[in-house]
Amino acid sequence: MGLPQVEVELLRIIVRLSSNLRSLWTVSESQPCDLLLVDGDAPAAERQTPSARFVVPMVARGEAVAAAPARRTLARPIYAEELVALLNQVAPSGASGDAARAMVRSIRARASLIRWPSQVTLQRHPIYVRLAAALSKSAQSAESLSVLGRIDVQECSTFLGLLEEEGALTWSEEARAPRPSGLAPAARPRSTSGACSLASADASGWPEQGTGMRDFKLVFTGPMGVGKTTAIAAISETAPIATEVANADTSVAKATTTVGLDFGQVTLDNGDRLRLYGTPGQSRFDFMWKILVRDALGLAILLDNSRPDPMADLAQYLDGFAGALERMPCAVGVSRLPSHPTPTLDDYAQALAARGLVLPLLAVDPRRKDDVVALIETLLMQIEVLDEEAAP
Repeated sequence: MGLPQVEVELLRIIVRLSSNLRSLWTVSESQPCDLLLVDGDAPAAERQTPSARFVVPMVARGEAVAAAPARRTLARPIYAEELVALLNQVAPSGASGDAARAMVRSIRARASLIRWPSQVTLQRHPIYVRLAAALSKSAQSAESLSVLGRIDVQECSTFLGLLEEEGALTWSEEARAPRPSGLAPAARPRSTSGACSLASADASGWPEQGTGMRDFKLVFTGPMGVGKTTAIAAISETAPIATEVANADTSVAKATTTVGLDFGQVTLDNGDRLRLYGTPGQSRFDFMWKILVRDALGLAILLDNSRPDPMADLAQYLDGFAGALERMPCAVGVSRLPSHPTPTLDDYAQALAARGLVLPLLAVDPRRKDDVVALIETLLMQIEVLDEEAAP
């Protein structure tokens, strides 16, 4: 009601192209309707029209509309993910809520992902990203996810029900009972608190003789200027080592660029130490990619959504590390999503699914320690799952 025609056309495009809508929607400029979008400055009498099941004001992003009678609003400019989340929230459903979803299967019924879940689902609970990371590597049950995620089995059942509802799962046979938490093989690192908790290091930054600490290797890669050096510096407990020279590539506004490697390290709360390596971003140094990824346990691909074609960047690094991806966990972090909302994380998930890949996708600011830790946590979860699968 009272929306500019350009917004109406944008709504049509999002509804037509989105693959994450749980119901079939059409955009109409006539009433009655299921959901009526109105200008936030419209008179209150217009917003209370009885011709729609839901009336949602359009408001300026970052501003509250105190007079809005409804709890829901849609911010301007319109982001595809937010519109899809709103439509899924108000769409009629045959399900009877989370309790019904949780009863879809037994707690030992195993499932695996056929694509990375929608952001609408993942944003429902902070643990869902880590649970999805486990499902991306092997079939899991609600029972085994409960052990891996250190979370109530009912919440894991609910999560699997949500994934089934959006068509992101394939089911297999029932699983054996999982081992109790804490009995995973010792060959790989795990974060004993369910988070990448940091411990203090000695002055040298290296394990002391006889301490029993083990070193493990993770690799960060991505285009030049994406923030690999920054990400490593954000969490490294010692001053990171960087091999940078003056940047001669005028297409990237960056004073220096990595030509060899970046290096930092972080200690998990169980004493294991992660060695973090950053690759050069320029493809002319791709021989270094193969060197640095040797013996690595996981790969983090960083993308910058403000670059001209971030989808092409993703394809370049998937191709460049194709051999490594056959044997090691991988996660993708996308930066600058707030200022450059397209492609969305769901768009990246579709591109990966077209390649037959299910990789964790996270919005990441390389400057923020918590964001980088979350990315590493998805790798550690995948590593732990592979260890569980390999155990006799």
